[in-house]
Amino acid sequence: MKKMLILVVGFLLTACSSEQGVTKKGLAMSDEAPLITKHIMGKPNMHYFDAEKRVAKRWGINIKHQFGGCVVTPEKAKEKKAVEDKNQEAYLYYEKKFGKDWQTKFKEEVKEESNQK
Repeated sequence: MKKMLILVVGFLLTACSSEQGVTKKGLAMSDEAPLITKHIMGKPNMHYFDAEKRVAKRWGINIKHQFGGCVVTPEKAKEKKAVEDKNQEAYLYYEKKFGKDWQTKFKEEVKEESNQK
């Protein structure tokens, strides 16, 4: 019994240490698709961000929303800038995959999706 418990705990610890991105349904995101982190300040429009997640999933874009609160401080502004700088590599990857105007098309599709419901 003791050995079985140790095996179960060991399995759980190794499974939880995975650094691969996971979607809500538990499906792994592609290791090849870089992560875009959206740093949102202020009161978020959750309807829009839910639509953005759905469209990103259809397109194969790895996206994460990070909510920073309502009060903008110098530290939070610095954090937002760091996130935007880190996203540049991902934006270049998706530009090669979808074309130069991919962000405009993506935003239009998200807008249409958020207006449907």
